[in-house]
Amino acid sequence: MTTINANVPTETGDNVLTKKLVHTPLRKDITVAVLNLAIKKYSSSHLGIDFTDVQRLGYKKRIAQSILKRMCRETRDAEGQKQPPLLFRSPKRTCPEKFFPMSLKADVTEYLNKTGKVPTDPTEVTNSLISPFSKSRHPLSSFIESGKANSFLEALLLIPFQPTYIHNIHLLLSINQDEYEYVIGKEEARCRANVHYERIGRVRGIENVSFILYPRGKVMVYVKCSENPFRLQTENDVSYFFSYLGQVRDRMVLWLKDVRETVVPSIMQWFLWQCDINRDVELTPTAQIILPKIQLPYVDRVFRLYVKSLGDKAVLRGEEFQTMKQILPEALDCILNPYKSLHTKIDFLLSHILQQNNKS
Repeated sequence: MTTINANVPTETGDNVLTKKLVHTPLRKDITVAVLNLAIKKYSSSHLGIDFTDVQRLGYKKRIAQSILKRMCRETRDAEGQKQPPLLFRSPKRTCPEKFFPMSLKADVTEYLNKTGKVPTDPTEVTNSLISPFSKSRHPLSSFIESGKANSFLEALLLIPFQPTYIHNIHLLLSINQDEYEYVIGKEEARCRANVHYERIGRVRGIENVSFILYPRGKVMVYVKCSENPFRLQTENDVSYFFSYLGQVRDRMVLWLKDVRETVVPSIMQWFLWQCDINRDVELTPTAQIILPKIQLPYVDRVFRLYVKSLGDKAVLRGEEFQTMKQILPEALDCILNPYKSLHTKIDFLLSHILQQNNKS
């Protein structure tokens, strides 16, 4: 009796299949599926994923653990460029080990810190090592406290060398009331204040620009951009800021049905009423946990120092709240050249002194 080997091709050239074909997903598809799972789980429950979550996708325990660990390492693309890790391990040791999306690292650290799930002093000593005559701790703990102070001081000293940003922008303008009444109707134009919201630019979640139109023709515009502040360091930065305000004006034109653009004035006539000026220093996760929040009111100015979570990173933000009440170009000139008025006064005084000396 002749037997046929099922693992080799037959005489007709066709392969004999002895088992069902199993589709193995590509590594890229696995990575995307696990990353989406981590983002979805944290967004819904503020929890990280573990190997049991990956097992539900159809993988064995050892393979699931290998996938999670691999996604915590840097990789290189086809061009040899380094790609950051997609996941990171929980700051606190758990069983099983938890993993969170790297794109939300600062948000995760902030949440875990608020809920007390991150150890702020992992080498904390017992009360028996604290002197009853002093509030100082064990020398090791004192060393850690000194390290925290040094980290805070280093970040603080770096703030003046960072680029200037602007956010929390309040703008004021006056529309042509006669033209507006002609466009929208006199009775409707003189009713109570109207509010309108828009989503403009890179923003997550709700609308970031709001318009409040008052019966007498005043319009307040609020631009919320704390997570994506506008840099004001170079001429290109200023140009980009004005182009963004141009988009804000276009949305207002559409809202007010100003087809001929005779109602809404040019952005050069808008007033920068209030804003926050900030400088950011990027922090490590440890510094994000230990650094304090400070607010210092001085005369008519308010200074703040706090840790700001920006999704994938955290920064120490030095911030000043300013009430400008100036036309937009003049206000930006004051922000970019804060000592310009002082220099002008000094030059005036010097010239006045020279004139007096020449007369004498």
